[in-house]
Amino acid sequence: MSNTRFISGLLGAAILLSGFAALCYQVTWQRALTQSIGADAIAVVLVVTIFMTWLGVGAALARSLLRRSRRRIAFNYAVVEMVISMCGLVSVPVLRAANGAFALTGIDSVWADFALNLLVLAIPIIGMGMTTPLIVHAARQALDNFGRTVGYIYGLNILGAAAGALISGLVLLEWLGLQGVTQLAAVLNMLAACAVLLALRKFPPDAADPAPEGQLPFGRIDLAAILFGFGTLAMQVLYFRILHAYLTLSTLVFPIVLSAYLLLMSLGQWLGGWLADRFQRRLAAIAAALFAAGSLLMVAALNMPPNWAIPFGALRFTAFNGSLLLENRHLIGDPPVLGALSFSLLFMMSVAAWSALFPVLLKVATRHIDEAGASFGHLYGMYTVGNVAGTFLTGALILAWVGTTGAAACAIVVVGAGAWLLLGGRGEAEPEPALGRGLAAVGLLAALLVPANFYGRWCTISNC
Repeated sequence: MSNTRFISGLLGAAILLSGFAALCYQVTWQRALTQSIGADAIAVVLVVTIFMTWLGVGAALARSLLRRSRRRIAFNYAVVEMVISMCGLVSVPVLRAANGAFALTGIDSVWADFALNLLVLAIPIIGMGMTTPLIVHAARQALDNFGRTVGYIYGLNILGAAAGALISGLVLLEWLGLQGVTQLAAVLNMLAACAVLLALRKFPPDAADPAPEGQLPFGRIDLAAILFGFGTLAMQVLYFRILHAYLTLSTLVFPIVLSAYLLLMSLGQWLGGWLADRFQRRLAAIAAALFAAGSLLMVAALNMPPNWAIPFGALRFTAFNGSLLLENRHLIGDPPVLGALSFSLLFMMSVAAWSALFPVLLKVATRHIDEAGASFGHLYGMYTVGNVAGTFLTGALILAWVGTTGAAACAIVVVGAGAWLLLGGRGEAEPEPALGRGLAAVGLLAALLVPANFYGRWCTISNC
């Protein structure tokens, strides 16, 4: 095996383990917060928002570590994983102690809970945000295959996260408990560090890279990253809400749906990276096509008759809600895991298309391979700004104001605006008018085809 393949394999294994550990922490921390502050839905929103906030900060901070040789960058990655491991080991006791002490103050505020836990979880999540830019920069080879490198690294990270969400939520928490799962995750972080340290033995000696350019003025690429990030997490909030209408509200549902969502995100990274390298001169057209595919797949999912979920075992009601059923009492109970996972993957196929936009955007923004890590860190930071806005605004405001239909239409418009910003490619050619008109037409058509009364069809099942 060549040195390049050996190094790539070890770096891939490290980022896969790191992603698995990250979702073990996320699922565990969400359970711990539910025990401390109550209201599982609030705990989910808090943890997701805190994750997205600090991941973006970590990605931005990683830029300061890229002014070194590839060997030094890989070593820094290993150190970051060790820090995450040490913080993860004590995270559950610290969370419980901090929230328990805060509860004694008598302050009852979601914003105060958010601020407290934002501080408590800062160090490990910032470390997680630093890992992917460092690995991308260490693994870079040439600009011609940069899209596939990003798709491979980031895709493996998300694939590990998908496995972590599913296995920790369905199995590990029952077997090991909250503290046991974080201990396992800490071991995985150490293994990731060891894999990279082993890869260091095969790294060729090289000089320090040129320092990344200073912060560039905020431009259309940054805005596109924010809009894509907004749409991706708005879609997550929207789909989670919809799938909870299909699946009974048991503790199994969240890890199953989250795992399906992350699997599709991983597929999207690989797809987008391959397309970005394969069609380097048509990146604007690729972005437009991915937007159109995601929009139409979302519309198709929202127009899917609920009865189609029955063969998957994915249309289920709790015993309480099932009392409303007259002729379909066989639909009462928990869904089978494989059925719920399969149906969630089918229902959320648009996630793969819209997630593929990120590596395409990164390819547009990166003009030289030495900018690999800096470009990834910068745009990932912008992407997570959009993630935070998409999670919070959709969950707290947009769904309340305009409902499921309006939230879906809003997501389509936002991502369409991001794709519009890329119509000029790298700015070396004028935008194609026909492409712009087609993009606008698809976006308008998709928004109009979103069902006006999404939940009204459920009456046909309960005979209401």
